[in-house]
Amino acid sequence: MTKKLLIIVVILTGNVFISRAQVGVQVGIMSQTEAFPNIDHHDERLGGILSYTTGITYEYRINKLLTVRPELNWLHKRWGGGWEYTIFDVIVESEDANRTMTINYLELPLQLILTSKGNEGFMIGGGPAIQYGISGNMKTTSTTGINESEYPYKFNEPYGEKSLTLGVNLMLGYRFNKVHLTLNCNKGLTNRDENPDTFFINHGNDLHFSLRVGYTFLKSDR
Repeated sequence: MTKKLLIIVVILTGNVFISRAQVGVQVGIMSQTEAFPNIDHHDERLGGILSYTTGITYEYRINKLLTVRPELNWLHKRWGGGWEYTIFDVIVESEDANRTMTINYLELPLQLILTSKGNEGFMIGGGPAIQYGISGNMKTTSTTGINESEYPYKFNEPYGEKSLTLGVNLMLGYRFNKVHLTLNCNKGLTNRDENPDTFFINHGNDLHFSLRVGYTFLKSDR
């Protein structure tokens, strides 16, 4: 009897939760701040390159205007610049070589979102966010084919970036019923570079902006 009652409660609770839920997907472009060394003595950084992001969203409607939205996003961050090196303490920039850095992250923001007209209108929101580093690599390419190299970026090294970063995410956007357009800003608050002279030089988790378009499959009537 107790088991049957528990099953009934779980089913009813699940139905209520699903009835208020909106599940969707999103894709977009992103830009990140400078990071990672470009020359031997780390005085210069690689510039952020326009990258892409994809993800899934799950919205739980609290009332007509407020929703809680956890997301699971894939971030493909890239940095690049002309290959620079030093000869007898003189900085030399190669005209035929490039250095690029790529890191893949999982991003898990949890946002409280206010929509001006329920399922339509302007949106504003924010909340805590997690970034988790998955993989990465540094690559140097040359038009001459000389001095080309590629090696994986390793997390949790003594002077590198740890895998887990806690941060905050802010969002502005507009919802057209099932379609939404959002601009996000994600700032990492932990896992910071301990050397102030090379602040975030070896970290790709500092700050990024993303512009996303998303589609919601299930529409809440509330």
